Amino acid sequence: MGITVYIIVFGLVLLILAPFVIGHFKNVAKDKSMIAALKASASAKGLALTGSDAWKGAYAIGIDPGRGMLFYLRKSGESLQEEMTELAGVKDCRVDVTARTEKTPNGSMTVVEGISLVITFTDKALGGKRLEFYSNAIFPSLGSERALAEKWQKIILSYLQKNKS
Repeated sequence: MGITVYIIVFGLVLLILAPFVIGHFKNVAKDKSMIAALKASASAKGLALTGSDAWKGAYAIGIDPGRGMLFYLRKSGESLQEEMTELAGVKDCRVDVTARTEKTPNGSMTVVEGISLVITFTDKALGGKRLEFYSNAIFPSLGSERALAEKWQKIILSYLQKNKS
């Protein structure tokens, strides 16, 4: 019963873990692809991104502090949507979490429907800009998108603080 049992158990463990490991590496590859697309698009527009993040294989964001530009990329189907924001005209930045409460047999629970970074401009005629970080209509599970949105809020607010005129 010795080694054969260990080999069988080890094989079963590998069989169970394989989909999770493969899924993780696929997600990492998708995020690397988004970062490459973000940097290529930004470079084509004359930007040199010093900081960037990608998540869910569908979103990417980066900043060029030298030119004062924020660059955001969102994959929608096969197309890429780009958003460039000149930070010189930004008044404020905040994280917006859209949620609803649902009743459950044990009480109630909060369901997050979306997380966005909302940028407001000093020129009120420009309105505001909403950069989506998570939508439950596209992705069923929420990960670290809120923390990532808060990270970028801090990056933008820090940039604004340093470059206050």
